[in-house]
Formats: sequence, C-alpha cells, structure tokens
Amino acid sequence: MSHRQSMRDLTMNGHMSSLMNADLLAQGQRLKGMSQRGLSLIFALLALVAMTLGAVALVRSVDTGVLALGNVSQKQSTLVAASRGTEDAVAWLRARLQASPTGLDADIGGSGYYASAMPTLDATGKGAAAMGDQLVRVNWDNDDCKVDGVSYGHANCLTASDPVTYSGVVVRYVAHRLCVQPGAVGGANSCATPLTDGEALVRCTGGRASCPAGMPGPPAGPYYRVTVRAQGARGTVTFTETLINFN
Repeated sequence: MSHRQSMRDLTMNGHMSSLMNADLLAQGQRLKGMSQRGLSLIFALLALVAMTLGAVALVRSVDTGVLALGNVSQKQSTLVAASRGTEDAVAWLRARLQASPTGLDADIGGSGYYASAMPTLDATGKGAAAMGDQLVRVNWDNDDCKVDGVSYGHANCLTASDPVTYSGVVVRYVAHRLCVQPGAVGGANSCATPLTDGEALVRCTGGRASCPAGMPGPPAGPYYRVTVRAQGARGTVTFTETLINFN
C-alpha cells in the first residue's frame, strides 16, 4: 500500500508540477504579448507624431509658397503700372515741347516737373537718417515729405504729379530736366545731352530742316529723368527711373 501510495503521490506531484509549469508558461506568454502590444503602441504614437509634424510642415510650406506668389504678383502689377506712369510723363513732356520749344525751361511744380537735375534728390526717402535736411524729397503721400513719420523740412519737399490709379495701383511721378539750373540751355546752364560731335555741329535757327545740305543739325536737346512711384496692395511699392531724350 505504501508503495502504491507513493506512486500516486509522485504522479500527482508530477501532474501538479506540469500544471504549474503550464500556468507559468501561459503567464509568460501573456506578459510577452502585453509587452509587445505596449511597444507597438509606442511605435504607433511616434509614427503619429511624425506624421502630424510632417503635415504641419507641409501646410506651412504651402502657405509660404502662396504668400510668395502673391507678393510676386503684386510686384509685377506695380511694375506694369509704373510703366504706364512713365508713358504718361513722356506724353506730358512731349506735349509741352511741341507747344513751345521753351515750354520746359521753367519749373512746373504743380505737375511734378522741375527744370534742373537736383543732384541731392532722394526719391525713395531711404537717405533720410544719413543726410537729414540736405536731401530733396518728393511729397508722394501729401504729408510734407515725412519719412517714417518724421519731417525733415518743407523747403526741399517736391510736389509730385496728380495720382492716377491703374488696376488698383496708385501711380505718381516727378520729371527733371538734367540741367544745372532752370532757364534757357547754354552758357553756365549746361545740361546732360546725348554724345555728339559737338564741335562740328552747326546751330540752325530754323531747326534741323533749315540746315544746308550736308551740314549737321543743331545739338541734341537735354535728357529728362522721370521717376515713378507705384503703390499697390499689401504695402508693395515700386520705384522706376527712366532717361528720355526727344531729339
């Protein structure tokens, strides 16, 4: 009996040991599965964060691109409008000369025209801090030539042409004859002119058509400088400068 009892005890102990091992194995599998699920969750969260950051970067990149394209479009609009402003100035100057050969010998400030070069002209206002009242400025905004809200003197403040709007862009200009001073050309009042054989030229009182055959005509007239400011949306401002000669 004792031998059979011992055998049963061993069998039961072996069975219990197998059950315990199986239970421990199952618990280990469960823990391993939980650990794997935890790692998968961490990787999924990291991937989600990376995708979110990528989406934010993409949106910001698109917004920046759209803004840049908008700025380029505005700049092109102001350039086109400035070109039309230059054409207006040229037409005005030509009409004055056609009406009278001396029609541009004096300042016509109300129309934005000045018969001297004004070498200290600061059309953009960028030199305000450096030179103060020594510079000549343009009253583009009808504010007595203030620069960044600061007035640098009314004496050197030029009147621009009346504003004209082209496709939402406001255009104004000033025109200068590139001479030392207002008045008739010649003598002390020298002017910038196209390069010619000056000593060989003969002045013909009746104009080029009255010169003898084979003789050169009168010297070319002075250059005119047209400075245009075009102001569009979003604070876009474009300045252009054009040199013109009517001979």
